Amino acid sequence: MKNRCFVATILCFLSVTVVPAQDYNALQKLALVFAQVAAGGEYESVVNITNRGTTPYIGNLNLYRAAGQRWNPLVNGNAITNGVTPVSVGPGATTTFRITRSGTVQVGFATITKPPSNENELTSFLDGTLTYYIKSGGVLADSIGVPPSSRIYLTTIPFDDFNTIALALANASYTQATVKLTLFSETNARVDTLTLSLQPNQHLPQYLGQFFPAVKMTKGRLEIQSDPPVPGTALTDIGGQFSSLPLLPSAKLYNFTTSGFGFQVLSGDVSIWIDGPSLQGYLILLKADGNPTHQTLYLTGLVFNGTAVIYIVDMNDSKVDVSNFAEQVFFSQFSLSMQTIEGSFTHWAFNPSRVADEGRFILTAIN
Repeated sequence: MKNRCFVATILCFLSVTVVPAQDYNALQKLALVFAQVAAGGEYESVVNITNRGTTPYIGNLNLYRAAGQRWNPLVNGNAITNGVTPVSVGPGATTTFRITRSGTVQVGFATITKPPSNENELTSFLDGTLTYYIKSGGVLADSIGVPPSSRIYLTTIPFDDFNTIALALANASYTQATVKLTLFSETNARVDTLTLSLQPNQHLPQYLGQFFPAVKMTKGRLEIQSDPPVPGTALTDIGGQFSSLPLLPSAKLYNFTTSGFGFQVLSGDVSIWIDGPSLQGYLILLKADGNPTHQTLYLTGLVFNGTAVIYIVDMNDSKVDVSNFAEQVFFSQFSLSMQTIEGSFTHWAFNPSRVADEGRFILTAIN
């Protein structure tokens, strides 16, 4: 890998990024998900969206609750049916959806999507926020703002009070999702693990004490891992005062080795984190043909429907002509839940264009 650089070509990405209808894990900026919406009682939720594109955004606000049932609260004071209300936002415009209901509080989740007839229109894009408003005796007592929900492959929530953490998960896809929740103490001892199967459009909001009713602890962390990724929202509830918690992608660490190369055998360490379909990380080359070496390289790539394509970038070598080299690792079966992942490695050389080396790339998880 010495003196080689990443060259991103459109064709490389197109070969692995065919997007099926309404896949919320791939359609970033074309679809939004809010994994927790509350309405009724003392609660109401307000969604604000802005169209950052150059043409109108035409789509639907979809509301679900519990095991995927369509949810029909009031939207901007109007009754809706089948959990759907139309969305139309002009270029640069901002639109508000106030979600309320009479009676006791109910919770669900929301998606904003384009219809199948318009889903490949790529000139209108959404940014959005959600704010919860909580009243007491008719007077505003608290408000919490949250961004669109993160798609969780692997994330960590550190906490200093186990009983204050609230988590909402929403499987906004057409396939079942397997979600693993693992609790660790503040000294990194594994406390408990819970594996959940979320059906399509299923919504699951609970406090950590409800997920783990037998656990008694204070400080520690929760690790969440999901295949396929699911949107989530996390909050703290301290004396009835709420705060939002970011669900940021966590790094997964691996040892790597190569095999089948004609010129050298490589080994070292890899770290990977995934945000939506985007993958980033580092590769530390420790040995080449058994000889100690040390070179830090950057990783960038894409994960979609269990397929990963990763490009290796030497951003520290200003002398490299980026038109001369490209390196790619391709995994036809990729999941952060797998202990061992094996894929193909290709090194392209240009001027003249040719495949210079090919082989196998093997990752073995170490955390």
